[in-house]
Amino acid sequence: GLFIVLTGMVFGGLFRRRGEENRAIRIHQGLMARQDLAKRLRALALQELAHDYMRAGLFDRAERLFEELTEFRDHRRRALSNLLDIYQQEKDWRRCLETADRLQSLTGDTLAPAMAQYHCELAVEALRQYDDEQAQACLHDALATDATCVRATLLQARLALDRGEADRAILLYRRVGDQGPRLLPEILPGLLEAFRGRPPSDLLETLRSLHRDHPNGALLLALADAVERVEG
Repeated sequence: GLFIVLTGMVFGGLFRRRGEENRAIRIHQGLMARQDLAKRLRALALQELAHDYMRAGLFDRAERLFEELTEFRDHRRRALSNLLDIYQQEKDWRRCLETADRLQSLTGDTLAPAMAQYHCELAVEALRQYDDEQAQACLHDALATDATCVRATLLQARLALDRGEADRAILLYRRVGDQGPRLLPEILPGLLEAFRGRPPSDLLETLRSLHRDHPNGALLLALADAVERVEG
C-alpha cells in the first residue's frame, strides 16, 4: 500500500511538472480517496493535490486545501506561504494582510515591508473610488507597519498635491531622502510641481539641501538646471 501511494505521488508530481495538471489531479484525488491512507501520507497527498489545483489556476480549490493543510503542524508554514501567493495573484490585499500576519506569528520573521505594500495597494484601490479618507487611513497603516515604506510617503505627497497642500507635499518629499535616498529621483516631478508658482530660489535651496544630505546624480542635474535658471 505504501509503495503504491509513494509511486502515485512521484508520478503525479511528474505529470504536474510536465504541465499535465489534469492527470496529476486524477492521481492525487485517487490517493485521497483511499481509506487506508495514514494521516501523514494524507497530508502529503493533500499538499500535492493543492499544488495541482494551483498550477491549473483553480485557486478556489487550492485555497480550501491549503487552508486544511494549516491544521497539520509540519505543513502549516508552507501552506500559509502558498495561500499568500494565491491571494497576491488574486489581488485580495486584505486576505494577504491576514495571511501574512498568521505567517509572521508562526515563524517570528517580519513581513512588515510586504504588509506595508498591501496597505498601499488598498490605498490605491480607495483612490480609484475617490475615497481620499480611506486612502489616507491605509497609508497611515502602511507607515505604521513599515516606517521606511517610500511608496506610502510618495502616495501621501501625491494626495497632498491634489488637495493643494504644497507645503505638506514638500515636507513629505523631503522625508523620502531619509527613507530611501536611492529613490530620490522619484520625487523630482512632484517636487517641481509643489514649487510651481514659488520663487525659483526656494526650489534651489531645497535641492541644495537634499543633495547635500543625500548626494545623487539625478538631483545634481535638477540642481544644475535650477542654478542656471536662478543664478545664471
